[in-house]
Amino acid sequence: MKTILVVLGTRPNFIKFAPIYHKLKNRCNLIVVHTEQHYTPILSKTIMEDVDIIPTAILGNRTSDRSELINSLNFYLHSLNKLPDEIIVVGDVNSTFAGAWVAKINGIPLIHIESGLRSGDYSMDEEMNRIIVDSMSDILFLTEQAAVSNLFKEMNMSSKQYHVVGNTHIESVMNYDKVLNLSQYNKLNFLLVTLHRKNTIENKEKLNKVFSLLKELNNLIPIVVCAHPNLSLQLKLRNVNTEPLIILKALPYKEFLVQLKMARCVLTDSGGVPCEAVVLGTPCIIYRDTIEHTYLKSRCTISTDSEVISNRVKHILYMKDKELIYPPIEEYITDGKASERLTEILLR
Repeated sequence: MKTILVVLGTRPNFIKFAPIYHKLKNRCNLIVVHTEQHYTPILSKTIMEDVDIIPTAILGNRTSDRSELINSLNFYLHSLNKLPDEIIVVGDVNSTFAGAWVAKINGIPLIHIESGLRSGDYSMDEEMNRIIVDSMSDILFLTEQAAVSNLFKEMNMSSKQYHVVGNTHIESVMNYDKVLNLSQYNKLNFLLVTLHRKNTIENKEKLNKVFSLLKELNNLIPIVVCAHPNLSLQLKLRNVNTEPLIILKALPYKEFLVQLKMARCVLTDSGGVPCEAVVLGTPCIIYRDTIEHTYLKSRCTISTDSEVISNRVKHILYMKDKELIYPPIEEYITDGKASERLTEILLR
């Protein structure tokens, strides 16, 4: 039985890996390492409970610094009696980069889940992580066909295995949609907001711009901000007046999905929340200028322009749900079988 070590560090990592974890855990010796890049209970302990993942080790890094994550992971790796046969990394966060780096310096085959996605925004740490991790990976699991061309444009793929398997994040949401019976919840009159990216919230001018927009939108529909811990910190540090908006602390994942299902619309700078919104049928505005998931481009409004966003919110509010028609997404992305395809390839 092969030994596979997976590196997780953030809430999105756990959500994306959960369907795979439950298919792999009894079929290999699976070592789950949590770096604690996300360490606040709501983004760490609670999400592990929500997706029912039990980590083998929690490193307690409590940092997103790449060098510290690398040192800690490498130290843990060499504390094992035997090195793993393969290392899996997920997504595009700094823990992903650290896991990839540690795999390569120790000569361990590297597997990247959610490979080949590109936003084209090189100011984002996540974009640089995607490119570098893909270049180091031996086996690449892709969520969509467009990712294939991205990889072939950038690198020689002759020595790499790549497989288009679908989106495990979407699969995870589909699983919770059934478990929580989210179809029982009706739409309510509020616009849900999530903001967490450094580019959005760690610059005073940009933070003020987006909250000025939210206050304007609040004249059209009540605004509910589900505040990531870093957003809460930035609002406090920069003394931003958030009245009359409703500000909630970050919610447990299951509770967040209920709010997302009930929201009339969601505005977010996340890459994951739009995937969730697509499954739950909630119109989505992505507060960015680019997005890495190509299938979202025809289903979401992608803009940081206040006028564009305001007009889109008005359109959503004044149109009936049945009139908000979106093009279909390829079946392999939304059929809920991504983890099954991925696991069978991984273990064969």
